[in-house]
Amino acid sequence: MYTVLYIAKGSLEETNYHLYLSKDLGYITETDYAFLFELCTRIKMMLYKLIKSLTA
Repeated sequence: MYTVLYIAKGSLEETNYHLYLSKDLGYITETDYAFLFELCTRIKMMLYKLIKSLTA
């Protein structure tokens, strides 16, 4: 079960990179990037807390 959560964590980091690249290449605006990056950050915190609660 933990393996799936760590894979999700890695996929989230990959998504963050793709967001940055999309902004850098001009596919999305700075406003869209900021909004989506904030969502990814929230999800990352929730995922971290879930992993921490399951390992405690």
